[in-house]
Amino acid sequence: MALIARRGIRGIYKLYVGNIPWTVSNNELRQYFEKFGPVKSAIVKFDSNTGLTKHFGFVHFFERDTYRAVQAEESHLLENVRLTVSTVTVGIQTPQYEQPNRDSFGRRHQAISDDD
Repeated sequence: MALIARRGIRGIYKLYVGNIPWTVSNNELRQYFEKFGPVKSAIVKFDSNTGLTKHFGFVHFFERDTYRAVQAEESHLLENVRLTVSTVTVGIQTPQYEQPNRDSFGRRHQAISDDD
């Protein structure tokens, strides 16, 4: 199956990494993926309330060849745990505009003034 690189706005290739062991830091994640080539960043996501890992993160690569080399690898093991690696779809976010006099369902409501 052919994989097409999703190129971000700044030419960065991004992968989702799941099933990250709770003991793995950003630096350890980066070191693992650097064996394939240069890594722009490696980020493990943490819960802001508990400080514990959410067991997933993202790795950004500068080069398409590095990105493809990671995807071509049959499996990825970090601390004897098999990681889940998949592409990230980069989309264009539609700006949200204020909708005056509308509720959360988009229904129009007449504005109520202090005189009413």
